[in-house]
Amino acid sequence: MDAMKSLEMMGLARRAEAALLEAGFRRGPSLFVLEPGRIQLTGFVAEQWTKTRAEEILREVKGVQSIDNQIQVSPAVARFGYS
Repeated sequence: MDAMKSLEMMGLARRAEAALLEAGFRRGPSLFVLEPGRIQLTGFVAEQWTKTRAEEILREVKGVQSIDNQIQVSPAVARFGYS
């Protein structure tokens, strides 16, 4: 991978992580930039709306072209304090 592509992916990751933090996501989904413009979300959340909201937030981030939302909804997650 060339240096410019790496920098572009790092910048996208930082913008996406900042957007989730600003929206109140402190724990929960993990974010990976698979290639420029393409993000994958993984992890567990307690409710479907949280999964949907994470994707909505990332769609507004400059440079995001596609999102592979692999977040799993598990009500048991709420008992451990994750959102």
